Amino acid sequence: MEKLHEQFYLPLTPEPHPSQQDFSSTGNVLRTDKTFNVKDKYIFNDKEAINRYGQTFGRFAFSTLNGSVYTVAVSDYLIGVTSLSYAASVGLPRPKDVGPGKTYLVKDEVGSAGSTTITILSTGEENIDGASSATITQNYGSKKFYSDGSNWFTHDTNPAQIIQSGVYVPTRSAEVNQDANVSPTEAQYMRVGNTVTVSGGFTFNPTLTATATSFELSLPVASNLGAEEDLAGTSFAGAIAGMGGAIKGSVANNTAVFFWISSDITNQPWSYTYSYQII
Repeated sequence: MEKLHEQFYLPLTPEPHPSQQDFSSTGNVLRTDKTFNVKDKYIFNDKEAINRYGQTFGRFAFSTLNGSVYTVAVSDYLIGVTSLSYAASVGLPRPKDVGPGKTYLVKDEVGSAGSTTITILSTGEENIDGASSATITQNYGSKKFYSDGSNWFTHDTNPAQIIQSGVYVPTRSAEVNQDANVSPTEAQYMRVGNTVTVSGGFTFNPTLTATATSFELSLPVASNLGAEEDLAGTSFAGAIAGMGGAIKGSVANNTAVFFWISSDITNQPWSYTYSYQII
């Protein structure tokens, strides 16, 4: 009898493939060594992040030259002004070319915008908050600009500005019509942005009545006053009826000038307050 042979099939084991793991995670952190695309709207890699309008969340350093204007590229985000040897001009692209939601940030990185203005210009007929341009005039100031597709708008990145306060004893000078040197007391001041408010006191002993009387006091924060009205305030001798004075700025000395017509020649305490611009 012929012997039958049985046929057996051995299962094939697939060859192992190298690991194709794209992501690893630790806690709430997800990591990948590849370019990461989120619904074709945001692309991330090891150098930059780009949104669907081609905006790169990186920094462009702008060093000014005489009459130079930097035309912002669609892919820009942060424009850091690193030199202000001359006034800087930054030109924004047309909002319709970059789309709604596009943002740019312009920053004074050298700390000189208080004396050398950075001007941001709109291209074409589009406006920036209803105007053709915007400015940065605060040292280390910055402004953010965003588009609605038709115009540019600003978001002030320095809403609190510079806030500073303190006390100081002013230095006197240029006394007129007095028997003894004016004696200023410790004064207090508060700065918000580029505006400084000062209050304090002094004693003064005029020589003659019905005579122009004056002196000057130093400022707590230096300013290059361009006009008398850049500093203004009032002073008053509370014990003498009607004897008060005005305070103005000295362009020549960058000081506060106290002046009045004396109606009493006794040594009296005075109180005062004034405000001025840091220029």
